[in-house]
Amino acid sequence: FGSLAFVPRRPEFLSLYHTRRFNAMAYKPESYSEVLRWLEDTEIEYVPHGKKAGTKSYDRYEKYSQAKTVAAALEFGSKPLDLVHDFEKRLLKRVAGPVRDEPLNLIAVEDTTTLTKTDLIIGAFAYQLAKREKGGEAGDDKDPEKVRQALRKAKLSAKFGVKVE
Repeated sequence: FGSLAFVPRRPEFLSLYHTRRFNAMAYKPESYSEVLRWLEDTEIEYVPHGKKAGTKSYDRYEKYSQAKTVAAALEFGSKPLDLVHDFEKRLLKRVAGPVRDEPLNLIAVEDTTTLTKTDLIIGAFAYQLAKREKGGEAGDDKDPEKVRQALRKAKLSAKFGVKVE
């Protein structure tokens, strides 16, 4: 046995585990981007009984998987990360309805009074992603502090029905 005769390799599943466990982004960027483009009236469809029976996630899934729109899914108990997970695992697909051209960016929204409850939930999720990434530099669209301020303004606009400067 020479030193190059046998080189142990890390099993592929361990590489995936470590990648997902230690990175802030557990799913593909495309999956996050897709979900951040959805509006309250975006029509969706779930795979029936898509989770393992007898688990907590199955019980929640059975409730929110009856939804036909993003707003209904959130109302029935889905969380934004559930949308990303289910979309990536192909338990959920977008079937019709309106979507944004670009992922929701609260900093770029000019009239926050037009935002819906669904937009605020998705916007809060985008803020959590920005905090985890911490890749943004002060002043850009991924700066967590700037996103937090935009989310705060959007929530105040929705609560009082006026544009907050």
